[in-house]
Amino acid sequence: MAEVRNGKKVKTKISHTSAKIAAGWGVMVQESAMIPEFGKYVSARIFSYSSSGDTTYMYVVDNRGDTWFYTGTWKSTRKLELESLTDLPDGRKQKKSVKYDFISLKEYEYRFMSAIGDSVISTVEMSMKKQ
Repeated sequence: MAEVRNGKKVKTKISHTSAKIAAGWGVMVQESAMIPEFGKYVSARIFSYSSSGDTTYMYVVDNRGDTWFYTGTWKSTRKLELESLTDLPDGRKQKKSVKYDFISLKEYEYRFMSAIGDSVISTVEMSMKKQ
């Protein structure tokens, strides 16, 4: 994983496990990493989809107490794009976007971007490969 902070890439190793949940109607991914300057990071992501349309949902909670709810669509059989929009207390909006590009059953690329207004505050890019 490489996170861009202040124009510099910070490399971090991340591990994850995934499992089908709710009789196969959802997937939960648990992640764990040691991130320089932040320490241990743990998160859980639950993916599901709308039975009445093509919307995909992702609910994320982490060990910092942060929680996000994303919605999006599959752009192709291998590309999923999700967004979350949050109203901040000062009236500004924070937008987070996540893009998954599934290369094979054992490999995918992940891109995350967080912005407040027009200012990008964080980007993360990962290449995930099953060992």
